[in-house]
Amino acid sequence: MRHFSCDLCGKTLTPGDDARYVVRIEGYAILDEEETVLDESEADSVDSMDELLTEQVAFEALEDESVSDDMVPASAKKEYDLCRGCYARMLRDPLGTTMRHSPGFSRN
Repeated sequence: MRHFSCDLCGKTLTPGDDARYVVRIEGYAILDEEETVLDESEADSVDSMDELLTEQVAFEALEDESVSDDMVPASAKKEYDLCRGCYARMLRDPLGTTMRHSPGFSRN
């Protein structure tokens, strides 16, 4: 049996007891609007697969903080398991901007 836990808060997600929400994030660079429209006859599947694999290796290297910003891959896909509470918070603030801008002062 597979074990799932929330990727944000760490809560164990027991199948049948807790809802498990899967969030998939995909990002890709848009360099030129005309370049994004490819004719099927122009695309070479072997070259495309090689490019995807190269980008995946570069993306995995990003988890190492010593990698510079100029090594960001042209595209990336990630998948996260979330509990109900974290999923609701993600829907309200998908980029986490509220958490980033709060100064964290106590209420004395």
